[in-house]
Formats: sequence, C-alpha cells, structure tokens
Amino acid sequence: MIIERYILMCDKIMKDEEIFKAHFLESFLELANDKVSNVRVSVAKTLLHLYQEKRKLCGDPQIVTLIKKMKDDPSRDVRSIIDSIYENYISKLFDKVNTQDGLDELNKMGFSQIITKKAKEFNDLTIQQDYLNNKDQADQSNSSMNI
Repeated sequence: MIIERYILMCDKIMKDEEIFKAHFLESFLELANDKVSNVRVSVAKTLLHLYQEKRKLCGDPQIVTLIKKMKDDPSRDVRSIIDSIYENYISKLFDKVNTQDGLDELNKMGFSQIITKKAKEFNDLTIQQDYLNNKDQADQSNSSMNI
C-alpha cells in the first residue's frame, strides 16, 4: 500500500521533469522490477498516464527502455497496459513523424533524439535518391551514345 502511494506520488511529481529525474526516477525504475505484480501494474498505469498527458518525460530514454522491458513482464495485466501504451500512443506518435505538427508534438514530449534520427534517415534517403537519379541519367546518356 505504501509503495503504491509512492508510485501515485511519482505520477504527480512527473509534471516537474527536473525534480522527478533528480530525486525519483531511479527508484521508480526499480519498482518496475518489484516481485509483487500489483506494484508493477501501478508502475504501468503511471506510464500510461504519462502518455495520456503527453508529458515531456515520454521521450526520456530510460522511460522508453522501461516500457520496452515491461512488454515482456510476467503479469498479463502489466503487459496489457503496456500494449495499450504502444497501440494508443507510441505507434500513433510515430505515424505523425512525417508531418510538421507531428514533429512538433514529438519534440514537446521529449523525442528529440528520434526526430534527429528521422531527419538523418530522410537526409540519407534524399542523398541515395539523388545518387540513383544521377546514375539513371548517366546510364540513359550512355545508352543513347551507343545507339
């Protein structure tokens, strides 16, 4: 009961990212490994609320890693909540990565590393496409010279 109240308190403190990260994040992460499944369910519910509120901590690498880890939790209840996060929030966020509004929303939620990666992928794809277009033009020029 005390641990679950602590998790509830963490949920409220997450609104202040700096304080949460400095004083509560480490213990919150540890609670995801608690042997009592109800404690892990409370952690999962807090993570769900974090995404529902679209708080900046959503993109924190430690939070993202925790969610990935909890997908394989032994408790069906925990997995169900985490699956809900993936289905209703994470997958929809990344569907938006191709729009400016989507990028702005992801950036606000702390996913700047992913935005940078997507920008690099886009840049690499553009460079690759330019190369293929130039190669096709060169091949066509060579073909017309051989005729």
